[in-house]
This record gives sequence, C-alpha cells and structure tokens, in this order.
Amino acid sequence: MTIVRLQTNLMDILVCPTCHYANAPSRKTCFRCGRNLTSSGNTTGRVGAPPRVTAPLMSHGTLQARREDEFSSLSTTSVFPAAGYLRFEILGELKPLLVRLEDKVLVGRRDPSLIIQPDVDLSPYSGYRMGISRTHAQITRNAENLLALIDLGSANGTFLNGQRLKPHSPIRLRSGDEVNFGQMVVHVYYD
Repeated sequence: MTIVRLQTNLMDILVCPTCHYANAPSRKTCFRCGRNLTSSGNTTGRVGAPPRVTAPLMSHGTLQARREDEFSSLSTTSVFPAAGYLRFEILGELKPLLVRLEDKVLVGRRDPSLIIQPDVDLSPYSGYRMGISRTHAQITRNAENLLALIDLGSANGTFLNGQRLKPHSPIRLRSGDEVNFGQMVVHVYYD
C-alpha cells in the first residue's frame, strides 16, 4: 500500500495508508495512528478501503482569528441550548456519550486516589492508552450560552480541528467540532 497525497483547493493532504486519516503535508508520522508517512512500504492496513479525506486543517492564522473572535459572533452552531446536552461521539465507539452541561465540565480519566474526579470520565474508552490526563480539559459556558474548550496543561495535549491548544487559553467550541484529547478523537455536538 502506498501513501496517497491529495491536492485540494485549500491545501495538500497526506492520507495515511493504515488508518486513512488526512494529515497535514508537513507531518512525518500519522497524527492518529503514528505510522511513518515518509515511506511507502507495505502495511497491514485496511486493504481496498478508499482513502478517507476530511476537512482541511485550519491554518494558524484561522485559529488566531477564531481566538480573537472568541465570543462575538452568534450562529446556530455556536449557541448552546439553555437546557441542552453535549453529545460526544468517540471514534470507534457505537454509542455516543451524553453530558449535561451547567457552567463547566471537567474532561479526564478517573483516579481513585484523587479527590477531584472528572465529570466526563474517558477511562472506559481506553483513556489511559489514548493519553488522557486525569484532569485533561474543561468545557465552560458563558452568559451568552457560548462554549469554550480549555486545555488544562495535559501531558498529551488537546487539539481542536487539528490545531493544538495552548494550555489554559480558552477557544470557542462549536457543534460539530473535532476534538482530540491526546490520541482520542471525539466529535462534539449540541443536543
């Protein structure tokens, strides 16, 4: 199987032959599975499966513009319903995880020795193996019902639509965004 390089109107995408994840062209290894993308040797990936192409990653400038526009524009995918739930669709899991959100939600993995436990426990979803910290990230809601995602200094990082978040810097979270907690891929929707 060979490495596929697709040209889109926005940017070059490097498709992993093992997991078919669309990677930025500068990556040497697959963001999702860690496979070396610089060689085109045979792998034991899914033979015959078409390359999966996802939406292009945002550029640094786009992420910076989004940070500056933190809570100013309102759209149907931006405003969280007053009595709503967050739906976490974890890649590889059949059943979504529904989370009631009041003001803030702590995402991480459970540790019986700690006093503070996460509101969203990702331990049952191979949280330790996927690099989830005990207190990995937080989702907060402001007075205008807009959500923000904050990395809490996690060891393996939090990524929003492919871009790594700076620790303790809130970034707006919209319905349909892809969030990576370490290596775990989660699509977040408002319900």
